[in-house]
Amino acid sequence: MTEYREGDRSRAICSVCGHIVSTTFALRDVPFDAGIGVVPNVLAAVCDNCGGVVAIPAQSTNAIARAHEALRG
Repeated sequence: MTEYREGDRSRAICSVCGHIVSTTFALRDVPFDAGIGVVPNVLAAVCDNCGGVVAIPAQSTNAIARAHEALRG
């Protein structure tokens, strides 16, 4: 598994821009898809064109799981 750090670069498909874009890994507060809650300060691949989150690396899954558990109580 590749370990990414803040500032690392990659490429991904951006659903907003509609094509393959360059990305930069950065810490972001990312909302859950269901719209209930946010994962604070998670490493994410951010589109260099529009600033949207386009991917979450596998190493961020523990932070996501902890945030989800905190919501459930």
